[in-house]
Amino acid sequence: MPNPSNPDEPGSGATQPASPKTPLQNETVDQLNAAADALRGVSDTDLSIYRAANDRLGAIDDRISTLLNLNLVADTDAMVKAMPGIQQARGELESVLKNISKAGEVINGVAKFLSAVDVLIQAAKVAVTVA
Repeated sequence: MPNPSNPDEPGSGATQPASPKTPLQNETVDQLNAAADALRGVSDTDLSIYRAANDRLGAIDDRISTLLNLNLVADTDAMVKAMPGIQQARGELESVLKNISKAGEVINGVAKFLSAVDVLIQAAKVAVTVA
């Protein structure tokens, strides 16, 4: 049991620390967090825009959880090949964020970014399955 007087002190039932993540896992999680921050900045009175932004936030949380739960020893060639797509989608999203005229553009930019992240996640899952 954890020590209630010192929550930082591990107890007999303490969970093991998460396994180290690869550089691409860390970079992608950081970029996903940045996209989530952008979505949190969307303020629109249109309920459909609010719901779409909220749905994308849920999708970002799902991608982050998936990446953090993949136990990889190193980045794979397929993950490295997926990074230009992520970087391009992230660049387009940043461009939209600099010139926001509609909340819908942010939501669409995040959706495109998530599609690029999905390519990397799929490559990572294949690597875990093979290993």
